[in-house]
Amino acid sequence: MISSRPFSRSTFSLIFAVLLLFSGCQSQNKDAGHIDEMPLDRRVGIIKSLGSIRTESAGTHLLQLDDGSTILLKSLAINLDDERYSSVTVEVRGVITYTKDEKPIMEILNIDVLDQPE
Repeated sequence: MISSRPFSRSTFSLIFAVLLLFSGCQSQNKDAGHIDEMPLDRRVGIIKSLGSIRTESAGTHLLQLDDGSTILLKSLAINLDDERYSSVTVEVRGVITYTKDEKPIMEILNIDVLDQPE
């Protein structure tokens, strides 16, 4: 025999909690594909190799800016010795941190050549 009695409060609370938990899992799965990206710093200049000189911060190159200042560069993803970047103006994008002596160092994630050699 089927009872016509409505759900008890405890049954209703249990169903509500399960639905709430299920909807929370759904929103977490939807957000799992979203990757938070840090905004990248952008600088324009000419890349110069440090040659055999190694810095404490593992910088391998310098970016000489138009005003004469420099930023240490490093990259695990991009070969900064590539001839495409030699003696031309480039725009580099990456994350800037600072060395122990407060000098900027940029981890390069992307380079665009702005000037082509003649």
